[in-house]
Amino acid sequence: MGEDGHYFPRKDTQAYRLLELVAVCGEFPAEQVYRLAGSISYKDTVTWLLKKERLLRVYYRDGLRGYRLGRRARTVLLSDNPERFSFYLTGNVDTNLLKSEVTRRIRLHRIAEVYVAMLNAGVAIFRDEKPRVFAPDGTLQGKPEGAAFYSSREVKETGIEAVKIKGSRMAGVLLSPDGVFLTYNSGPYMAKWDYRAEQRAKAWMQVTLCGGNAGLGYAPEDVCGLLFGDSLEPFCQILSGADSGARCFFLLDGSYGHFYYLTNDHKGEVMLRLLCDRDRREELDRILSQGLCAGNPGGTIENDALDGNGDPVLFGYLPDIPRIHRFCSALQLQERHGTLICFDFQREVLERWWHLRPSVLRSLKGGFTRRYEKDMEDHDSRAGGPAGGAVCGRLSGAVYRELRSLETGGRHSGGRDFPSGDFPRIYGLPACGGHAALWDLRHFYLHRAAGSAAGHGHADGVQRCRGI
Repeated sequence: MGEDGHYFPRKDTQAYRLLELVAVCGEFPAEQVYRLAGSISYKDTVTWLLKKERLLRVYYRDGLRGYRLGRRARTVLLSDNPERFSFYLTGNVDTNLLKSEVTRRIRLHRIAEVYVAMLNAGVAIFRDEKPRVFAPDGTLQGKPEGAAFYSSREVKETGIEAVKIKGSRMAGVLLSPDGVFLTYNSGPYMAKWDYRAEQRAKAWMQVTLCGGNAGLGYAPEDVCGLLFGDSLEPFCQILSGADSGARCFFLLDGSYGHFYYLTNDHKGEVMLRLLCDRDRREELDRILSQGLCAGNPGGTIENDALDGNGDPVLFGYLPDIPRIHRFCSALQLQERHGTLICFDFQREVLERWWHLRPSVLRSLKGGFTRRYEKDMEDHDSRAGGPAGGAVCGRLSGAVYRELRSLETGGRHSGGRDFPSGDFPRIYGLPACGGHAALWDLRHFYLHRAAGSAAGHGHADGVQRCRGI
């Protein structure tokens, strides 16, 4: 109870976290509550209680349903932590003086979806948890210790300089230890780009964050793009339209060396956590590279490794739009074979885009190392390729915990049920026909089933990596 005898949730409770999110977003889309930690019934109870106490109010118009703060909730939050909330709950700003226009509300909902993804991935979003990077007087409090997200309005704190990014559709900027990501959210639709406005935004960010006086340690090539969407369909449409009149020049013409696509769900949050953690990505790449040859950075086709036949292998589990497009276009032009590694929930879209033949997949279970060799001999005799030797390795504790969170749905911020049937597995897709390898992360193990490519066999072997 508050000092006036009325109910108000304690800090570090789910109810208080929901009020914090609504305060930062201005209007929080009602359908996004399911992405927060806790069971569905518990979150329904929390929202019901907050509405009953008039701490939250529902605003419904033009088919959009959102939550807005009640008057008492605004007063208490500003009193408890003005450093965190005064930026959003005071002054003539969209998050304070809420409008009814559908375009403004959609904009608030899109930014709220990005906030949820960042929060669930462990990225700092609150102003008292991150240094001020975009300050009007040009002062810099230092580089964030971890990953931090700055909304477009925080970016525009720089003052008159921010006029250079007018017209950009970015929701904000994600600063990670090794990269700057201009962040966009297209929701269920294909994003529409103002090419010159987005180019100005990128150039301004390079000057602001990568200049000699910035002191953040970023290089111009560290400025990348990050696009969120409600499903992988827009990702498929972007790649499918590469050779048509609907080509998205902004994403495919080389303006960005890297532009990642993530979904607005738990899978996207897991990918975002990997994107912000170089050590975990390098560990996962090391695991996937076992049994493969070292990549050729100077090759004519972009690659992360080479298979036993010298064909390129690309690790595409973090969907990088221009990189995947360059890889597959080069394979097609040179009429070569290659392998694209992806998670299972990305596989269908990539196969549909590239019209790939279904891979020969086999999940291997049972004992350790040599016990697999007979299974592999049987499998390879049917696939038409020679059997490979078995190798084994161990996952580091950090990767093991990440894989465990993938299967159980547990998150550092609380955890949520994640159906085991949707648990991401890593597949190898043949980019020009033939059979593919399978990387299966289920049950904390990594298996790889070797196959044979069309016209020539593979001797990739099998590996099983066991967590500590």
